[in-house]
Amino acid sequence: MNDAPTRGYGKDVGNKTSLRVIAHSSIQRILRNRNELLNMSHGAVFIFWGPSSYMRRDGKGLVYNNLQLMNQILPQLKAYMISRHKMLQFDDLFKRETGKDRKISNTWLSTGWFTMTIALELCDRINVYGMVPPDFCRFIPRMMKGKTVVAMPGRSYP
Repeated sequence: MNDAPTRGYGKDVGNKTSLRVIAHSSIQRILRNRNELLNMSHGAVFIFWGPSSYMRRDGKGLVYNNLQLMNQILPQLKAYMISRHKMLQFDDLFKRETGKDRKISNTWLSTGWFTMTIALELCDRINVYGMVPPDFCRFIPRMMKGKTVVAMPGRSYP
């Protein structure tokens, strides 16, 4: 996902990347490291997601403009953007699954969310590795600065 390295992590993530889902916030790092990323992901499909202001096609969308530039430099690149319509569908799915409206709760969906939902649409079977167990985090009943504290192993809290 995003611009995460794969070189040296083959034992953990495998040696082939078929699909890479990338957030709008990672586009500059992708551009800076494009040769390494593309050499390690030969033939991979890249799917970019982000808010509509970054994806617009009228010359003002940062992601769209950068993908146009990359396509000129690397015409073999298979890059796609998630459409505004599809983003709204992902928002709706989030609301159905969690009962929370993403916009009202002022949150963003993660690249992991997009990766999993895209995988569910594309694949008959998905094997997920490296996810934490359900009891990995625990809620502490006290409040800190108006927010409930979520404790994670290996971290200290006041």
